[in-house]
Amino acid sequence: MSTVHHYYSVMRVNDEHTTVLPGDYFNFEVKVRFHSADTFPAGLQHHFSPASIPAQDFFQQGPTFLHTVLSLSPFTIECVDEIAEGVLSNVQALFRVDSVSSFISLEPQESQHRVIPLTVTVIILNFVAASEEFTQRSRRSQRVSLRRSPRLGTRRSERLSSRTSQRQSSRLNQRQSSEVNYGSDDEILINRFLKCTVIRECEDCCICLEEMNVNAEGYTLPCQHLFHLPCILTWLKTSHVCPLCRHTLPTG
Repeated sequence: MSTVHHYYSVMRVNDEHTTVLPGDYFNFEVKVRFHSADTFPAGLQHHFSPASIPAQDFFQQGPTFLHTVLSLSPFTIECVDEIAEGVLSNVQALFRVDSVSSFISLEPQESQHRVIPLTVTVIILNFVAASEEFTQRSRRSQRVSLRRSPRLGTRRSERLSSRTSQRQSSRLNQRQSSEVNYGSDDEILINRFLKCTVIRECEDCCICLEEMNVNAEGYTLPCQHLFHLPCILTWLKTSHVCPLCRHTLPTG
């Protein structure tokens, strides 16, 4: 089972263009963001040069066009074809193109050459893989210590366990605390979309998939999916849909 998770979003840059007509062009600004335990919370990101394509060509050859763009990503994207098909479907829904064949068959007007800017963001999450690698290294280290001296190994194991527990508790408390100093933009997102809740039973963050402490604070979207605050804030800065169920959040 793959430990890497991919999410994507498509957004209009402004609300000026809510319809598309034959002869229009789509201008795509594509961003790829990579997050792992080593890069959290800022992550790494790559911005592609804007790429334009006639709207009629996009609805015919969109997956091939997007596959070509995304294949140049410095980060490995394992499901490029699936993302390309999803972006095409989302663009079709954004502009209410019910029948692609009918749209393609229309004759473009000579005066109709609008350029419609769109932003596509792909987010790659690789938290679990890093966590497993760390766990394996820790276990190998503990086995070596135990072989050298059972008594010393026991005491060392207890100290390592205590320190690891303290570090994990500190890290999770920092991640889950609502007292972290967030910027004004973060506060707007928190107040607008998120609800703070106390975790009553063991659950995993729906984005990084790490376990959330019982009695710690978690944050839910209106669809009730639960997240660490930094994880969902990172997501909401690029998309206004739930990363799991694709529930659309109000933008007005």
